[in-house]
Amino acid sequence: MEDKSQEPGVAYNATASDVVNIMEQVRDGISYEEFEEIADGLPLEISDWSRILHISDRTLHRYKKEHKRFEITQSEKILEILFLSRFGAEVLGDMVRFGKWLSLENVALGGVRPLDYLDNSFGIQYIRDVLIRIEHGVLA
Repeated sequence: MEDKSQEPGVAYNATASDVVNIMEQVRDGISYEEFEEIADGLPLEISDWSRILHISDRTLHRYKKEHKRFEITQSEKILEILFLSRFGAEVLGDMVRFGKWLSLENVALGGVRPLDYLDNSFGIQYIRDVLIRIEHGVLA
């Protein structure tokens, strides 16, 4: 069995040492290279990330050019979205299905796309709760 203690995507079932490692990673700031690696595996466009992180596309491109690290709040949001996406892929079967689910208007959300809730921590938690209901067979 592979050691996932250093892998940031285990937050929803993380051990205490995993959580400490994640907190340290957030405090250090996610590098743009780490962000690219995370973003490449998720069903979000750069414009989605820009909106979620509350920074312009231009600023994201500058981060890339200057090899900048994201601030704490942005790093935290990047990891929250990573964890949510992994959980969503687990619940819905794969990342492609999760991406489609994120982008479609959802009756249970009042006709809003789940993607539109990912710009703050409360929205991320709300979408996680919806996925938990789906996982348990409750209409969502």
